[in-house]
Amino acid sequence: MVFEAVLFDLDDTLLSWECPAWSWEEIGLRRAEGLRRYLATLAIDVDATALAAASHAAVVDAWRASRADPDHPSPRLGPALCDALDRLGAWTAAVDVDALCDAFGWEAVPGVVPLPDALFVLDALRERGLRIGIVTNSHVPVRLRLAELTALGLAERIDVCVTSGDVGRLKPHPAIFHAALDVLGVAPGRALFVGDRPERDIKGANAVGMTSVLYRPPYLPAAAPFGAGETPDHTIAGLSEVLEIVR
Repeated sequence: MVFEAVLFDLDDTLLSWECPAWSWEEIGLRRAEGLRRYLATLAIDVDATALAAASHAAVVDAWRASRADPDHPSPRLGPALCDALDRLGAWTAAVDVDALCDAFGWEAVPGVVPLPDALFVLDALRERGLRIGIVTNSHVPVRLRLAELTALGLAERIDVCVTSGDVGRLKPHPAIFHAALDVLGVAPGRALFVGDRPERDIKGANAVGMTSVLYRPPYLPAAAPFGAGETPDHTIAGLSEVLEIVR
């Protein structure tokens, strides 16, 4: 098999979430403080703690709805934040949704770093002339996650990144995989996909005809028994093993 592209999941595949310096509560409060400052410019007074709780609840509800139905639209940050404001009785047409998302932001979380061999593998793949992509289930749009990818040295090493929030469908839906492949101009049969979740990454990659690779970083438990369509073509113990598959 001659491969032209290698695509990766992001969190727990290229990025380690083993030791984040902030708790999810702290992450939520930091995001909410940015929202509070933006809303204050519109004379909307909302407590940051209440806003963090409402935002978290809105996002969780959106994820649950999407997980329950594969054809349900993916969670998206803008609608979730508007839902949060509505829950607090603070929604007004004066709110610009794009500005609201910008105020939410998405900087890199201290302690969340590329896995030890991630940057080396990306560089080695690019040296071999392969196209590189990231396909991630995230309600946060790429335009916001770009700050994180840049800070962590990933942005300069990839050709495309797509999130489910931008595409409108979650992995394993084929639409999100095809969105990345279309940008790269690569057929599924010429592409490798590496991810840590059999039920999302492997099942989705298999369904569209990509070669699938399961990688679980050491801090994650072993994968559960594979369900229908979830058996990977390859299972690796370290990202550097990808270089053996595409040689």
